[in-house]
Amino acid sequence: MSWFSHLFEHAFKHSLKVFFQVLAFFLALSVVFAMLGTAARQDKGPYKVNHYDQSLLPDHKGFIHDKKEGLPFILVLDIQGVIGEKQLNKEQVFSKLQYAYEQFQGKAKPQALLLRINTPGGVSTDGHSMYRDLKDFKKKLNIPVFAFVDGLCTSAAFYLTSTCDKVYATNLSLVGNIGAKIENYNAYEGMQKLGITYRSIEAGENKSALHPFLPSKEEDVQAFQVLVEQAYQHLVALVVEGRPQLTKKTVVEGFGANIFTAVEAEHLGLIDGSDASYYGVLKELADQAGVLGDYRVIRLDNKVWDVPFIFQSLSNVGTQSKVALEPTFSSVLQGLEHLKVNDFRLR
Repeated sequence: MSWFSHLFEHAFKHSLKVFFQVLAFFLALSVVFAMLGTAARQDKGPYKVNHYDQSLLPDHKGFIHDKKEGLPFILVLDIQGVIGEKQLNKEQVFSKLQYAYEQFQGKAKPQALLLRINTPGGVSTDGHSMYRDLKDFKKKLNIPVFAFVDGLCTSAAFYLTSTCDKVYATNLSLVGNIGAKIENYNAYEGMQKLGITYRSIEAGENKSALHPFLPSKEEDVQAFQVLVEQAYQHLVALVVEGRPQLTKKTVVEGFGANIFTAVEAEHLGLIDGSDASYYGVLKELADQAGVLGDYRVIRLDNKVWDVPFIFQSLSNVGTQSKVALEPTFSSVLQGLEHLKVNDFRLR
């Protein structure tokens, strides 16, 4: 064997040894971080409660009181993104509210809650759960709750404002779109042209109602229309409950599912004020909470060291990249089937 072969063999064995050492190190590290992540989450009620970093924000005068931990404070909760998606869902809202309730027991509890809203709405079940948890939080602490809209507050987002004592918006914000819908696509005719037949083995009448691979039937459409109508009536009832000056007839026949500018929404009674500013709303909320002196403004953010969350995000990115790089007919069919009736949205 030549000296080159000996050198290559030695280098290969050394590289292999280093590789497995590094692999073992990262496996051990992932186990440690997974244990830390588990310890940082507690089961409280229906969802897990995470631990959060407490970000201090300026008060209405622009001051951050970072040296005065005993001060009363206003809790800020951002409602931004599509309701029901990863960045904004019922689990996250419940976790933050529960953490705030538990973390400050025996200390300076939140004196008020400010919702900063910019969302087009989203999934009905998440919207209702968030509404319920916000209402419970307000009742348990007996505090005022304001909403500041800077962008969109439509459909399920407007649902959430029913928990608020006051709702303010910037002039360019859009409000309303009070309605419910189920989205569905039908690919039956297209599949027939391709010579593809779908078969579903099932038990239970109408188990495949509105299935995208089967012919659409009018009775199925009507059955789901009843479900949508029930969700809509529930939404309208909560809107009227939160805005006593409105009537069911006004909301259904006068507003419909239209979208209004903040100025129009104020005139119609959907919100309490337009041309609002964040600090102006914060000042009024502090006044109503009786904390116009020195007070703190706290927002709960995900902990930077939450490595299991980071690993999960990286894993999701890898999965998404694979799907994007390797599209197959099977993945297209799976995507179409997912569109059956899962997208039940209040908007």
